[in-house]
Amino acid sequence: MTEAEIGREIGRRLQQAMQEADMDRGELARLTGYTEQQIDSWEQGCAVLYPGEIMVLCHTLDKMPHWLLGWGLRDWRRSRTSREPR
Repeated sequence: MTEAEIGREIGRRLQQAMQEADMDRGELARLTGYTEQQIDSWEQGCAVLYPGEIMVLCHTLDKMPHWLLGWGLRDWRRSRTSREPR
C-alpha cells in the first residue's frame, strides 16, 4: 500500500469509529478540541495523524490505536513484503 492508500484507510476507519460511537464531526471536535476541518482532513486521508492525536481520538472513540492504524491487515503486510528486496 502506498502512503496515500494508508491515509485513506485510516480515514475510513476513523469514519467507521465515529459511526459506531454515534458521533458526528462536531461532537468529536467538541470532545477532543480539534477542529471539524482537521477531522475532515484526517477522514479524507489528507493530513498526517501524530501519535498524540491518535491517542486522543482512540480514547474518545473507544478504539485501540492498532485498530485505527490497521495493524494486522493482511493486505498491508502482503504489500509491504512484496516491495522488500530479496
